Amino acid sequence: MKSNPELTPPQEQKSGNPKWESDVRNMFSKLRGSPEVTEVEIDGVRLKVFPGVFSPEIFFESQWFAEKIATLTEGRKLLEIGPGTGIIGLFSALKGAEVTAVDVNEKAIENTELNFAEHGLVVDARLGSVYEPLDSSEQYDIIFWNHPFNKTSQEDSDPFLKSVFDYEYKHLETYISEGGRHLAEKGRLLLGTSSIANLKEIEEIANKHGYHFVLVDKIDRETEVDGSAIDFRIYEFVPIRA
Repeated sequence: MKSNPELTPPQEQKSGNPKWESDVRNMFSKLRGSPEVTEVEIDGVRLKVFPGVFSPEIFFESQWFAEKIATLTEGRKLLEIGPGTGIIGLFSALKGAEVTAVDVNEKAIENTELNFAEHGLVVDARLGSVYEPLDSSEQYDIIFWNHPFNKTSQEDSDPFLKSVFDYEYKHLETYISEGGRHLAEKGRLLLGTSSIANLKEIEEIANKHGYHFVLVDKIDRETEVDGSAIDFRIYEFVPIRA
């Protein structure tokens, strides 16, 4: 399979670059948020933000992903990996989706449950890594993960940093390789990512496990790290037919 030119922007090599990783770690050490619960309003939806959970007020892509995924999930079953505040699943639930959310960060699970409850909604929120908390028979119409863009050779025990860095993209590979067993008929396995991720490597992992890596949508945005132009993207893993 030929390499997709959409996967080779100049910024792609940032992920895995030692200086870039150092800069990102320094940045996120300052972005753990307030020591108290705060409140933000995103597109008319009010959200509580717990300490140690990313605020969608700071990270623009959360709102964009939330709006885009909500258009696909009305009246359907959504599994979201790594919900954080719950904004993406909440936007979908407000349009009638049935939402299950899985996160390694206990605070994120509590944050997601609270934000759903404050809007009179229920979420099935589970603590664990990727599909670990799911029963093998559970299936969904849409599976989505706004994944940690940065591949690292350093294993992080801090749940906050696990939402920024993925050790050798191992969790991402699990997401791709095991996603199909949790998809309903005509279900879609989607990934929220960015041009700062190692998109060529993600494509290689997708191909290895029998998928095409297909661009669904993208939007330009300036990164908070150094002001350079990057974009945020949604891809779909589409099975390669023999």
